[in-house]
Amino acid sequence: MKNELSTLMKVESMDNGMNTALVRISLMLCVVLMACSGSKSPSEPGATYTITGKIKAATTENVAGITVSIASATAVTDATGAYTFTGLANGTYVVAPAKAGMTFEPPTHSVTINGANAVTPDFVAKTVRSYELPEMVAIEPGTFMMGNIESQRGSSSYRPQHSVTITRGLWAGKHEVTQREYESVMGSNPSEWKSENRPVTNLSLNEIVSYCNRLSELEGLTKAYTLEGENIAWDRTASGYRLPTSAEWEYIARAGTTDNTYAGVNTGKDPDPILEEIAWYLSNSLDPDGKLSIRAVGLKRANQWGLHDVLGNVQEVCFESFVPYSTEPRTDPWGGFRGDSIIVRGGNYSSRATSLVIGNAPMVTTKGTSRGSGLRLVRSK
Repeated sequence: MKNELSTLMKVESMDNGMNTALVRISLMLCVVLMACSGSKSPSEPGATYTITGKIKAATTENVAGITVSIASATAVTDATGAYTFTGLANGTYVVAPAKAGMTFEPPTHSVTINGANAVTPDFVAKTVRSYELPEMVAIEPGTFMMGNIESQRGSSSYRPQHSVTITRGLWAGKHEVTQREYESVMGSNPSEWKSENRPVTNLSLNEIVSYCNRLSELEGLTKAYTLEGENIAWDRTASGYRLPTSAEWEYIARAGTTDNTYAGVNTGKDPDPILEEIAWYLSNSLDPDGKLSIRAVGLKRANQWGLHDVLGNVQEVCFESFVPYSTEPRTDPWGGFRGDSIIVRGGNYSSRATSLVIGNAPMVTTKGTSRGSGLRLVRSK
């Protein structure tokens, strides 16, 4: 600026017959233009921008295919819940997602574009349900030692210990399926001790499989099982709700430990101080009237995954028939289902302390019902 003013003064002092006033005005205009040439306006005339954002699942909702609207424009979320609007001018926009059967928190976001692209804060999608969906916990894949250590209590049938790798992550029920959850889907409750927050019991395998399939249908997931009379086939690629395999059950029950409980070693004392904190079993399951019975879920301390009642209360059905153990490392093992009997794991309210360990798994008939057997749901990620 200083150099331009100096030039102006020199020119004004010259007398070469030109109109001095006109020269002065022209040069002053040049100075102004030169001084402003290094600055830019907040946005070029006609410039357009984008609004991007994401919708997250509250639990296991499908966040693909959600319609998002601003003014008269719409966008649709991809498989990750992301969406984009393009070609937008400066201004304030109200962003609103919508999908049948879902609510969103918050319902809308207000976003302002001011010379730059804008990002909408995340929405959280929740499913509007007329039924109860068990709360699920994320379980990461990994490798663990399956079976009982020789020096600890546990069935000899579940030895020797061997390395097992679970290659796919899981969603696992935070607790055993309750009577309220089951009845909301199936319309009935066969349990002997009626109470909405106690585990559902007295189910045959066919009834359990039908519940898994019906819940999958309601959630828009691929059914895990094909049920034809007494024949049950498992689609291992399906995304729907199902029973765990014996290895999956032990993996989620152990939650990283090699001891015979997830809270330390059960030495067989009755009552056992470790079991008192984590399980309902023979020594602590008496009702006020002196009768043994199951209890409401989630009252005992959870394991490191956040799962309650993996030991005691009700034993949990696995979709697998027993296969003898060996020392050979295994990957995603499954011994198959023979149709006559099935593994149940974790013990129940009437188990003695001496037998309430992770490495015990009796067999039960698939046709019978039991007031001491229930289920914990899983889903493959």
